[in-house]
Amino acid sequence: MAFFDTAALGRTSRQYILAMSLVNLSLLVFQAYFIFYLQESGLSYLQMSVIYSVNLAFCAVLSLPMGNIADRYGRRRALASGIAVTAFSMLIYAFTRDFTIFLVAEVFWAFGWALINGSNEAWVYDRLRKEGRAAEGGLAFTAMMSISYILGVVAGIIASALVTISLNMPFLGAAIIAIVCAALVWRSLEENFGMETIALRTILAECLRYYRKHVSLQMLTVAETCRYTSGTIYLFLYQPYLVTIGLGRDMLGIYFSILMLCSATGAFLAPRVSSKIGYHRVMVISSTGLLTGFAILALAPSLAVSCALFALCGLSYGLGWPPLMVWRNSLVPDRIRASALSLFASFTYLAGAVMTTILGGLLDATSPLMGFLFAASIALLSVPLYLGAFRRAGAGTAGP
Repeated sequence: MAFFDTAALGRTSRQYILAMSLVNLSLLVFQAYFIFYLQESGLSYLQMSVIYSVNLAFCAVLSLPMGNIADRYGRRRALASGIAVTAFSMLIYAFTRDFTIFLVAEVFWAFGWALINGSNEAWVYDRLRKEGRAAEGGLAFTAMMSISYILGVVAGIIASALVTISLNMPFLGAAIIAIVCAALVWRSLEENFGMETIALRTILAECLRYYRKHVSLQMLTVAETCRYTSGTIYLFLYQPYLVTIGLGRDMLGIYFSILMLCSATGAFLAPRVSSKIGYHRVMVISSTGLLTGFAILALAPSLAVSCALFALCGLSYGLGWPPLMVWRNSLVPDRIRASALSLFASFTYLAGAVMTTILGGLLDATSPLMGFLFAASIALLSVPLYLGAFRRAGAGTAGP
């Protein structure tokens, strides 16, 4: 399958790619100096981990009800509203450096992100199915992730320019991008629904019954929780660790661009590799790359080697997203797609909140090297789970 073959991408896919690329651009501008900003605000590793954990915990609680709302009241409305709420959260960060207010911002962020997660994939996947273009979904997901990571290079440059004015400015810039995106989604996308005539509790009950019956989906959820948390640790640690061992603060934005380029490369490679060896094996390779990078980082190599290893983590992290999106969508029915994907996210976020809090305490008590070992161990745990999920589902649902 050719990458970005314009003849293969219909209007729905192009709208989806544009909307989510802008969402991710705002997020990446926000992230470029995020951990460094928290450190400069006087936060310890434990406090930073609490910020992440509050976000993940509220995402876990809110994801399923927000998915239900998207199914019933409209995925376009949910997506646009979620983007607007995340923009508000970014504005809070732009104008304060208080730990307690940061926690409030994370609650708003979780609310917005739960709406986005509960609507975006379901919107495009169901529209493509109704248009008879369901096979286009894999290309749309891959193109969106690849373009988003390429825009990460742009995000790093934007953040590097804005930070010369103030360390707060990247958050303001990110908020402006998100507001523009929310308006674009509201005006341009056509609405679609799941079981809009059914009560929310009915959708929730059916979603839970479906989840309980499908062990493959349960195993995929646990596996992705491990990979996702390992990737979160990579994003959590690279800024403070590299600055500690000699990378200049002014280089963080540029290095962030390099990491995003590596992730874009991984997302580019994912569909071609998947077509040859299967989605499940690509997920295993993604986790193995994270495992390798973290295991060697735990040996405290030089600055140059550490930068290369974080780049490997970025490549591996990007490699896993397109096949995951196709795989999990293949396992759930149209009528509860947003709710089922939200439930998937809820379990992932809840476990991630627990593990991130453990990480913060571990880092304050020991050193980043122990954090690398922790990340390597949970990346390793995901490997047999991906393989088990594939065996349970059968090659027809998890393969290319």
